[in-house]
Amino acid sequence: KNLDADDSDYAFIQENSKSIIFVNSFCKKHDSTTLNHLISHLFAGIDQVKVEEQSTLTLFGREALKAKASGKLDGVQSYFVMYVVNKNRCTYDFVLISNSEEMRRQDEKDLNTLLQGVTIEWMLFSFTQQSEKREILFTELVRFFSCLNWLFFSPSPDPSTLKG
Repeated sequence: KNLDADDSDYAFIQENSKSIIFVNSFCKKHDSTTLNHLISHLFAGIDQVKVEEQSTLTLFGREALKAKASGKLDGVQSYFVMYVVNKNRCTYDFVLISNSEEMRRQDEKDLNTLLQGVTIEWMLFSFTQQSEKREILFTELVRFFSCLNWLFFSPSPDPSTLKG
């Protein structure tokens, strides 16, 4: 499945709503693929998918694609907000998964706040082997989300990558 928070670069769960936000990056693997094709890969793990909205926007100074959808994930009705953007031969996915339309509306605000406050350069720190920068990003992401009642969910921090 493509929507698996356990395999994401970072995933957070909202304490009250139980919505999940996860962030992924893929460098060089999809550098010539269209945004429409990339977002369709995110839908691959969803049954009975219904795309409710899809629009282009500018994110991190590049064209991005945003989609709102609903469908069944592991047999459970779920509601999604997905962003896909390419920059510097890398693709970045930001995905919100909620159990209701109301929770999606509420928690989408936090996802948008994250997207407004993050730069791709900041995100790139997490995908390098520079352990000091990884630790700073990890700490900042946890601090950001904990202020919004989101708990760090995945991956479990590996001390060998965080301590250098």
